[in-house]
Amino acid sequence: MEQLSKVQACLLLNALPKIGPVTYRKLCSHFHNDPRLIFEASQEVLQNVSELSAATREIILHYDRYFSLEEEWKKMQQQGILFFTSDDDLYPPLLREIYDPPIGLYSRGHWVATDACIAIIGSRQATPYGLKVAHQLAYELAQKGYTIVSGMAQGIDAAAHEGALDAKGSTIAVLGTGVDVIYPRQHSKLYQRIIQAPASAVLSEFSLGCSAEKHHFPMRNRIISGLCQAIIIVETTCHGGSMITARMAAEQGRQVFAIPGRIDHPTSQGCLELIRDGATLLCKVEDIFEELPFLRGKHFLSDAMASPNAFPKTTRAPVTELLKTELEKTLYDLIFQHEKLTIEDIFQKLEHHPQPIISSLQMLELQQIISKSPSGHYECLA
Repeated sequence: MEQLSKVQACLLLNALPKIGPVTYRKLCSHFHNDPRLIFEASQEVLQNVSELSAATREIILHYDRYFSLEEEWKKMQQQGILFFTSDDDLYPPLLREIYDPPIGLYSRGHWVATDACIAIIGSRQATPYGLKVAHQLAYELAQKGYTIVSGMAQGIDAAAHEGALDAKGSTIAVLGTGVDVIYPRQHSKLYQRIIQAPASAVLSEFSLGCSAEKHHFPMRNRIISGLCQAIIIVETTCHGGSMITARMAAEQGRQVFAIPGRIDHPTSQGCLELIRDGATLLCKVEDIFEELPFLRGKHFLSDAMASPNAFPKTTRAPVTELLKTELEKTLYDLIFQHEKLTIEDIFQKLEHHPQPIISSLQMLELQQIISKSPSGHYECLA
């Protein structure tokens, strides 16, 4: 078996059945935090991993029966999709703090790792009032430099994304499908707006092509809250999915805000219940900064990041070519010449925006052209 890179091993573990974040953490703990060793282990060695079922052992030993790494990688290259793990610079910093952070995240668009995220979520059956409030809050917060996070669902979610985009700000849609699957289908235009906007992207922990499944959405919701400093519930019934996200947010130590609504309307009942149970009543953006004063007046997006030209699109060559872009060729030559370089060294030597550099390094690592040592140094393998 050809040796896997760390990123490839994480891609596999993320995709295989019966292996979630908790099992992944247990496996990594047993194998010295090196996921590659999991696939190099024999059946006898895997039997020594406590609480690992026989079925899970068989899946690991015969992983190619369950998932094609080669096909996944081809799709990623063709569509400009990234996959990053908790060891990567692109991994959301706040998400590392939660109990069950995703093994990895797929990203399509112009993702920028930031801790300046605020979620705006709510009912799919939103009222005109709720849609107006969601759009206005997102617009004002995006103008102040905050990234608006939501789930690209109908109703409140869509209004929040559109508010951020209309303000020429940043927004992140966390999907309950693969990042290449648009759900719901009527949000095709919104999806395209998000992936084309600066500092905006769609994210998912699910493999490419994964369709919408009922159990995916609670998993997605923990990522929405985990990415953010605060979560705003605009409208929801008492049994809506936003109530699950609010509970997850509270468990993660995030600040939960709720918009008050009419006492006789179903989509106000969840927010009123949250306020009764301790969520902060929110009437205007300033209420957020009064509750979280450390966020007041911070503008996290620089002028360069907000510029439409800040994220140049990479020209993609055929998949069969090892070094498919000029940037990858430049990076390979640079690392080959200096033998070992840290990410900071590379940033200093190249006058280029960080994200395309990081994504190109990851693609080179996935193809096992370069590797990243435990000390953080990149070196050539080919």
